[in-house]
Amino acid sequence: ITGSQQGGGNDVRLAQAGQNNSATFTQTGNDNVLYNANPDGSPGNSYAPMIGTGNTLTVNQLNDVTTGKANSNAAYVNINGTNNTAIINQTIQQN
Repeated sequence: ITGSQQGGGNDVRLAQAGQNNSATFTQTGNDNVLYNANPDGSPGNSYAPMIGTGNTLTVNQLNDVTTGKANSNAAYVNINGTNNTAIINQTIQQN
């Protein structure tokens, strides 16, 4: 899975289970959040789970500073299994 969002207040809903899954999300803007998705696909409000073996998650959150202060981005991740990797980059850009 690869996805991107621009603007503010965006949510990504994600769940990974099984083996060797890969997901990369880039969110540009302010107040963006990575959450979980419930098994039925409906939005959840807890940690995005990675369950199984060899799963990879990369989250890039780029925060725009346009009013002199940084707004918040958040990534909530829960890892359970073996050889799973989560990379979370949260960067503030001065405009």
